[in-house]
Amino acid sequence: MHGTEDNRVSYEIGVEVAERLRNSTFYTFENKGHLPVTTATGEFCEVLRQFVRTGTVPAPPGAGK
Repeated sequence: MHGTEDNRVSYEIGVEVAERLRNSTFYTFENKGHLPVTTATGEFCEVLRQFVRTGTVPAPPGAGK
């Protein structure tokens, strides 16, 4: 999970870390910063719930458009 507007750890670093971790899954919080748990609480909780239940994450809103 990483916000595209993170000014503490760049989004690009988050993507790179995910690419280097075998079997990782990455979720993008569009237009969110370093703490999407506080700025996109509902979305964060839904992604976390789905991951815990199924081992997968949903596509971010607007993905594939």
